[in-house]
Amino acid sequence: MGLLLGLAAYNGVLLDLHFPEALYKGLLGWPAASAQDLREIDPALAKGLQQLLDYTGGDEEAVFCRSFEVRARGGRHALRSTTKNAA
Repeated sequence: MGLLLGLAAYNGVLLDLHFPEALYKGLLGWPAASAQDLREIDPALAKGLQQLLDYTGGDEEAVFCRSFEVRARGGRHALRSTTKNAA
């Protein structure tokens, strides 16, 4: 994709492409993407994550049938999502 865009720019060809605002923020070095940016890119994913954040019933893993894992340098660490660490 980058090669195609680079060739178009080099040859002076104007492409009618529409990118999400989050891409422009990253290119300009603005602060990291927000939940609103995610809503633009993938509305279904944003809605599901918001439901997970809003859930107050406990045991998110059983209710949402999801478990979370974080990979860090040196190995894997299980991460249990709770309302305490959601924000």
